[in-house]
Amino acid sequence: MSALGILLVIFTVMTAVTITALVLLLLIKDKKKKKYVVYFLGIWGMAIAYMNATAQPSNFIGYILLALAFGAAGAVSVILQIISKKQSTDTAASILAAVSAAAGLISLFIF
Repeated sequence: MSALGILLVIFTVMTAVTITALVLLLLIKDKKKKKYVVYFLGIWGMAIAYMNATAQPSNFIGYILLALAFGAAGAVSVILQIISKKQSTDTAASILAAVSAAAGLISLFIF
């Protein structure tokens, strides 16, 4: 298998994991299980942001900062989920985690 074939497999697996986690985030009603999905999506978004930032050339500062911003959104979602006491904070953490993972993956594909 060539290097591009391996890259295609990695991108396909990453897309499948992200879509599965996003669907689980929407379908799961149990608060405890949903909390774990938010944790996973936040950490997954940070991992995608790290891959995206390190894949850019060093003079593409704007794209690197954009990738790191998506990773920061994932970190904020995990922190919000840990300290949340209200339903609105849980919802904000879920939205941030979903945006972090989805936007990070899209920017990884595009840039």
